[in-house]
Amino acid sequence: MGYEYDIVGTSKVYKNVRLGKDVVIGDFSVIGQPWNGMSGDITTIIGDYSFIGNNVTIAAGVKTGNKFTAEDGSRIARNCIFGDLVAIGLNAVVLEEAKFEGMNRLHAQGFVSEYAEIGYGAWMGPQIALFNAPHPKCPKAKFCERDYAPRIGRFARIGGAARTIPGVIIGDYALIGSGSVVAKSVPEKSVVAGNPAKVIKLIGELNCWDKVKYGVEHPYDVQNLPKAPEDLQKRLAELGWTR
Repeated sequence: MGYEYDIVGTSKVYKNVRLGKDVVIGDFSVIGQPWNGMSGDITTIIGDYSFIGNNVTIAAGVKTGNKFTAEDGSRIARNCIFGDLVAIGLNAVVLEEAKFEGMNRLHAQGFVSEYAEIGYGAWMGPQIALFNAPHPKCPKAKFCERDYAPRIGRFARIGGAARTIPGVIIGDYALIGSGSVVAKSVPEKSVVAGNPAKVIKLIGELNCWDKVKYGVEHPYDVQNLPKAPEDLQKRLAELGWTR
């Protein structure tokens, strides 16, 4: 089955893609391509002021909020949903039907499995991997892959090269140490590290690396954590942060 598309610069943009205001598209990218056998009328939406880099693939059915970023070489599978201010890093992969609530960053070469749910403000370092398949393929694979999809809480932080096994839920504000292998769910506001990862403290107990220089003793002071997306937006505006 052939599907119609337009050429924008050197990139393919399929007919049922809706581009928002002032969207920038790099070279040799493909946006909104239907998968084999599907209807060609499924809608793909790229929000206002978004940036699509070079050699990016965004499959049909993806819907993004405003100020979405997909950096060079990233791959986003069908029917993923992204809120405002989501950034997908260099050569990162997001598989089908994943959902990012907004104000998220997935750094370079990160991997997010099918059906994952990423809470508002969650941050994921380079080369992280969130898995959802508990065993090799079987007749029930698509059911259990959805049931065991990762759930990342609001404002959680996952350090570079960390891994989560299928079925893990990361609580709100939790912090996962770099290189950790997370084999069980993590309570909110906890710090975990190691292989297998274990709770080592609460985020409120973390000390600043240089409290004299930065004037901060406890960078994750529980009393000052953002409580809602609106709270985080306000605090960032006060700091002069813009994107």
